Amino acid sequence: MEMILSCVRTKKKSLQEQLEREQKWLQEQLEMEKSLLEKPEDQQQNFLTLSENSVIQKMKINMEKVTLQKEKLLAALGNFLDVHYPPPSEAETSQKKVRMAPARSENTANLITLHEILEHLMTKAMKSPHDPYVELDDSFWPPYVEALLRYGVVLRHPDDPHRIRLEEFHE
Repeated sequence: MEMILSCVRTKKKSLQEQLEREQKWLQEQLEMEKSLLEKPEDQQQNFLTLSENSVIQKMKINMEKVTLQKEKLLAALGNFLDVHYPPPSEAETSQKKVRMAPARSENTANLITLHEILEHLMTKAMKSPHDPYVELDDSFWPPYVEALLRYGVVLRHPDDPHRIRLEEFHE
């Protein structure tokens, strides 16, 4: 009997120790649950203020990226146009005058570059989308206008052949 009593006491002691460990663990779990339930309320309020600020910051960063990308693209377009479509020289315009219209007197000083033509067309399209046509005058070098027409960059006005506009590429 004494042996059984001793076994039962040790068993009881081990079970009590296990019970204490389980109670500590339960208490820790309850504290953790309580802190986790309190955190979302605090974080919700912080999140609302942070989210508004972060959205504005993200928009600013995206705007800066878009502006930088636009500047890079415009610089690349300018370099391309400078290399492949230089301003017309006196010799080129005199050859064109002899072949095309000898009575017409053009001066290369008043001719604008292809880059300026495209800027003018883009500005007109952005400022007045209801009437994006640009009137052709003597400052537009005809080979540049013809190249833009051939490659589908610009379109002529249906009623007035002396007016052009940029093709709408987004449609």
